[in-house]
Amino acid sequence: MFDTIYINNCTGELNHSVIDATSITPADDVGTSKDITLKLPKLLPPGDYTRFILNGPCLWFESWSDNNIKDLSQHIEFYLFEVLSVFRGETRYNAPGGTIDSACAILEFDMIDSWCKSHGKTYSIYTNEYRMLDSLQSTRYAAWPIQCLDTFSLGYAYYKDEDFRPKYKDNIYLPIQYRFNCFTYRWDQHRMFASALLSQQDGNIVTHYHETAGAKLKWPFSMSKYSNRIINAKNALQHLVPLSLESHMTVATKPDQFLPTNPLVLEPNLLEPYYLKSFCSLVCETNYEYPWGQISEKTINAIRFETPFLLLAGPRSLELLQHWGLKTFNTWWDESYDQEIDPVKRMDAVIKIIDSIHRLSINDLTAIKQDMKSVLLHNRNLYRTGEIRKNQIKAK
Repeated sequence: MFDTIYINNCTGELNHSVIDATSITPADDVGTSKDITLKLPKLLPPGDYTRFILNGPCLWFESWSDNNIKDLSQHIEFYLFEVLSVFRGETRYNAPGGTIDSACAILEFDMIDSWCKSHGKTYSIYTNEYRMLDSLQSTRYAAWPIQCLDTFSLGYAYYKDEDFRPKYKDNIYLPIQYRFNCFTYRWDQHRMFASALLSQQDGNIVTHYHETAGAKLKWPFSMSKYSNRIINAKNALQHLVPLSLESHMTVATKPDQFLPTNPLVLEPNLLEPYYLKSFCSLVCETNYEYPWGQISEKTINAIRFETPFLLLAGPRSLELLQHWGLKTFNTWWDESYDQEIDPVKRMDAVIKIIDSIHRLSINDLTAIKQDMKSVLLHNRNLYRTGEIRKNQIKAK
């Protein structure tokens, strides 16, 4: 019997009480929804299931109707790792201007509602998206039982003993080698723009380069003050280092020197020296164009390694960090970009700050980072002590 279902976009560690729905039935073994309904009960190992992980909207889940359904709790709680499937008609909707209009459909939500109605269950939906309902007031989801719960962010803020490294006791005093680091992980439009723009700056950056030719431009940016510069940087990046993270390849680079690194460079501990020798991290979070905030390990990594950060993230992401008790950097640059709903205007505001930092000397940046010391150590210690977890949003 179970009363909790996790809709996740990664598997993690599985055991007898956690089932990853996307791995149970191989894709090439799937026929019609009816076929999947018949196969599923045979594939589940014996045991009482307390959790059930789905990977995004799953057609077979909507059609799953075996005899075990009657044994489920009357009320089921659904925990979403992230909301990715916002559609308008048959097309993925990418929120131009940062707004979600009344014609939009969120497939994860619709799947849950349809499945529960067909089986006579009530439900609650918990999401990682901060202030999501504020953006859904003109949609049919405005009164749905949806609540931000920081469900998976708790895992990002989990501290382990190996995070204490005596040889890096004085991290804050390491010489600045890079103005920026930008570890972009999987490919997306705002991440491509970040890597491209930084790669065109003069020296002192460390980033990942990706192949840009096939990158989908999901949200319009022609109104950006920097649109021509972005296009030129994107085209130059394609010819500079045509590598893709999706092929598990990456490059740590200065503009005039390419330094191949271990393919596992994305592991946080292997990235540590780059954080510690950087003035600032340009963090490209999972969500960008949708009008809600979200924080993942990408921002937490900068915090744990005592690095100030700019966010290319959904609006109010800095506000969410402040809710957790973290301090941000409005003393040193304008963080009003965090309240900007329009993704183009928000990006332009961040680029303006990047340009201002590039105009400063390394000596200037060293002095600024020393001035930030109390903030950086406060944030690091909030993570190390676990205090950050006490401040995260709880169910009401």
